[in-house]
Amino acid sequence: MKCPNLVELNIASTAVTDRGIVQLCVSEDGQRQCQKLARLIINDAFCITTAGAIIALHSLPNLHEFDYENIFEAIQGVECWDEALEARLLSGAGVRLNTTDAPSPSSLQLTTLISSSENVQPEGLEAAARLCPDAQSIILSNSWLPNEALYKLMAMENLTSISITNSEGLTIDFYDGILPLLCACGHHLQNLILANFTAVDITESYAHVQNIAAHVIANSGAKTVVRLLPPLHRLFLQAGNNVDLIPPPLSLQATDSLIALLYPLLKHSGVVNELV
Repeated sequence: MKCPNLVELNIASTAVTDRGIVQLCVSEDGQRQCQKLARLIINDAFCITTAGAIIALHSLPNLHEFDYENIFEAIQGVECWDEALEARLLSGAGVRLNTTDAPSPSSLQLTTLISSSENVQPEGLEAAARLCPDAQSIILSNSWLPNEALYKLMAMENLTSISITNSEGLTIDFYDGILPLLCACGHHLQNLILANFTAVDITESYAHVQNIAAHVIANSGAKTVVRLLPPLHRLFLQAGNNVDLIPPPLSLQATDSLIALLYPLLKHSGVVNELV
């Protein structure tokens, strides 16, 4: 595929295969191509495996946005790149290996890391912390991660946005997983989204998140306790009736710096009229 000026490609929800990704990134004689590509979207492309994603990350040095549900596994694969892996991935796609080895990149230019896989491994987060120093946004959805896995993200000094949706098993606890992360990097966060947690205690991390715009989505099914200590820059609370707000909503009303927007939430508590 000879498109030297291609900067964006969306092949989401298509039947493109790993072979197609290889042909996008590498010519038949082993030369790298499409080197200006900065945005590649392949989520829900059901024929593309992690192998194809690894090829894309390894071959496209200017890639800033790469929308792939198993992004952390792919990043870990880039870090493990060697001649044997190169031969297996490229030769299988009909590409003649270049006589000059293509070194594994020491860093990736990715600024947003989005994962919707249930099977994220802590080693993948650790690899991302090493290879993606420019990452500004992390989005983790439905991953069955232990609390300690989130500590790997503490090394990412440029993070300004974190979005974490807990798995059905509620494997991540606010106090043991989220709070240590906020204490380490909350001072440079601008946006925080937490979904499906049984407790969210902003008071515990207040000193580290004063400039944050927090969006709490309480939909775990269990009772959710949301503790707030103004001032927050902005708060969006989406919840059902099975939620306790501490302090009570009426005391939040007097805080000018706190904007609380409650969606069809807390319908029977009279909170909506008091806060919006």
